[in-house]
Amino acid sequence: MRTSHALAANKYEEYRKKARSISTDVLPDYLRQATKLKSIDSSALAAASVWADDPARHVNWDWIFANRYTFRHPNAFDLSVWVGNTLCSLSLGRPSHNGKFMRLDYLEKAPSQCPFSSDMVGITLVAYQTYATLIGAKQLRIIDPINDKVLKSYLRHGGFSYQKAKQGNPHCLVKEL
Repeated sequence: MRTSHALAANKYEEYRKKARSISTDVLPDYLRQATKLKSIDSSALAAASVWADDPARHVNWDWIFANRYTFRHPNAFDLSVWVGNTLCSLSLGRPSHNGKFMRLDYLEKAPSQCPFSSDMVGITLVAYQTYATLIGAKQLRIIDPINDKVLKSYLRHGGFSYQKAKQGNPHCLVKEL
């Protein structure tokens, strides 16, 4: 690993830790006491591996790619949300190349057995907005929602507008920060 890559990885790891900590602090009491916001580590990957066989699962992401994603993008933000010993969601995103916006590329909640299931998107958005603010991004973009039901659920969290696909860029939801 190049020195510059290692320096960037260390710098952004501090932002990631701070974003998770701040986000935890601003959650409502019932969530703050019950949830832990962490990185996507080997424990999260092991817990997510059982999702593959769940018939309620709507996407088929193999979260093992998270390590490659965060290595390739040292400024990426990875998040696992835990309630007790239960993994409830995973997400990955990264800033745009010019740093003007933060992308939320992948978000999946546990297909079943997820306490506070309806809060997982909100928790994730708080964490991504916090990280985006810390690194100086001016927008949060949810990239390529997989269907209309998911798109509408994101819109319920307020402040997002829909942007159609254009010039090779996927459709997304945009929120000014």
